[in-house]
Amino acid sequence: MHRIKEVLEEKGIKQTWLAEKLGKSFCIVNSYVCNRRQPSLEVLFEIAQILHIDKVADDIKNKSKTILAVNCKSFIDEDFDNFSAIFDLIDEIRLK
Repeated sequence: MHRIKEVLEEKGIKQTWLAEKLGKSFCIVNSYVCNRRQPSLEVLFEIAQILHIDKVADDIKNKSKTILAVNCKSFIDEDFDNFSAIFDLIDEIRLK
């Protein structure tokens, strides 16, 4: 569970503003705020950046790196011959 609603209230920010910044509909953002839907790590990271929540952004970056490491390890464990998929994952993380 996340604290998006609390942070928005603390900062005096409206859900419509956040929806506009994220490029998402109000309904989607409202579902995040009301915990009816969980945002992906990428969206949660973007929300943290928009709301200037540095600790959360750092935690999500670290979690993303852990997920990348686990994904890479699973490719190697399965004797995955095409390592370009691993480099694609690394590039994807770098772009974020």
